[in-house]
Amino acid sequence: MVSLSKLYDTLDARFPFARAESWDKVGLLVGDKNASASRAMVCYEVTDEALDLAQERGCDAVVAYHPLIFRPLDKLDFSDRTARLCARLIRAEQSLICVHTALDGATPPHALGDALARQLGLEGAQVHKPSGTQKLAQLVYFVPESHLDQTREAAWKEGAGAIGLYDEASFSLLGRGTFRPLEGSHPAEGSVGVRMETKEWRVEVLVPAESVERVLGAIKAVHPYEEVAYFLTALQNDDDNQNYGPLRLASVAGANLFDWVERAKSLG
Repeated sequence: MVSLSKLYDTLDARFPFARAESWDKVGLLVGDKNASASRAMVCYEVTDEALDLAQERGCDAVVAYHPLIFRPLDKLDFSDRTARLCARLIRAEQSLICVHTALDGATPPHALGDALARQLGLEGAQVHKPSGTQKLAQLVYFVPESHLDQTREAAWKEGAGAIGLYDEASFSLLGRGTFRPLEGSHPAEGSVGVRMETKEWRVEVLVPAESVERVLGAIKAVHPYEEVAYFLTALQNDDDNQNYGPLRLASVAGANLFDWVERAKSLG
């Protein structure tokens, strides 16, 4: 069982809620981030049938594409569909997270448009008329060999190390680090007041700007040192593989419009 905040953060790392259109309503719409989540159900639209299935399957979290709450509720009149479904969620102690245009605007290859292109068998689909460009930071940190893999895995899990159609990218260089623990410290290695020299790895990863805090938190959670040495650099990279947006464009030799319409219909 995990906390709802962990589920939220996992979705946010892959489909950044900050990228949703300004008019959209995404993220946690019903529930408490401090609640637990043992099972989650994914659906396109929040309906009575979807909530029936969620209860039947013992799901305490629902992740939907379309937002249930789109306009402010002036009153909780249960003759109103939105108010009634919200009440059902609250009575059942179920949480609701919606992704909508955050999923549309995710970094390739994780956006909805990328999934549709794959389903249609389109190769080389590129973002068409980008909504924006992914801002990146370079994170460099230092870690003893005993925790090299743990820290990298933690960083990758939170979205670090993604470059276009590749992920889990990093660079590591072995060196020697020095430090002297001061009074009141609790060093993982060495003794208070004595300078320590030890083998350490310098690790470099690219991190989406909106994920920096989350990635750092994940690294610190598994790092053995009580003071983690790191530095961040904002990058000015402006490559095509950093573009994001809902539209995809691909060229298909000898394509017949009607054939593609039939192919799309067959996927439904």
